[in-house]
Amino acid sequence: MECVFADPPFNLGKEYADGISDSLPLLEYRAWLTRWIAQCARILKPGGTFWLMQDQRHVGYCQMQLEMLGLDFHNIIVWAYTNPTPAKNGFPKTWRPILLFSRGNPSFFDWKSDTLSRETLYYYNPGRAKSYFPHDLWPDIPKLVGGIFAQPELLTDKDGRFAHLAQMPERIAIRVLKVSTRPDYTVLDPFMGTGTVGAACVKLSRHYIGIEKSPTYFALAQ
Repeated sequence: MECVFADPPFNLGKEYADGISDSLPLLEYRAWLTRWIAQCARILKPGGTFWLMQDQRHVGYCQMQLEMLGLDFHNIIVWAYTNPTPAKNGFPKTWRPILLFSRGNPSFFDWKSDTLSRETLYYYNPGRAKSYFPHDLWPDIPKLVGGIFAQPELLTDKDGRFAHLAQMPERIAIRVLKVSTRPDYTVLDPFMGTGTVGAACVKLSRHYIGIEKSPTYFALAQ
């Protein structure tokens, strides 16, 4: 496997389709993280990249697991979205971390193969401050929203509600694939959901393996 992109449940107490609950005691959840991270790392080829999206609370634990498995750290990507997530007893969340590791030196990595879709405004060099220069802060990809502002890619049920409670924007998967895979590479998505990574792989002519335990989400992905 040349690339793994994992966007697992975050243990936030959500109720997914087919009776799948996202609510475990903390130690059980982290033991579960340990098991599947190890299996994904086991099948990652030398030079392969491992991308892992997580909630802020658990990203440090995931980073520690990947380092203990001998993978090489490269970045914590900050996906900064424009619509904050409501919170109690804390500040609303406006960003989500994405870990980037590899098994040894990446066999392919070209950060110039994709660009920000709007001006960065964050780069220290004034000459680049209003450029589309890519970096580890991704402020140009909004979360998916419902209603009249819903993006075309959003999957909804018959009542117009989110068909999946945590559908990821396709633009994230496309950026990951562009910068870290070639057309002959195989990408594993161990938490397929409604198939966002698979759809991006089809568009970019990458081989794809997706795993999903919910028959409802599997059907939506197809």
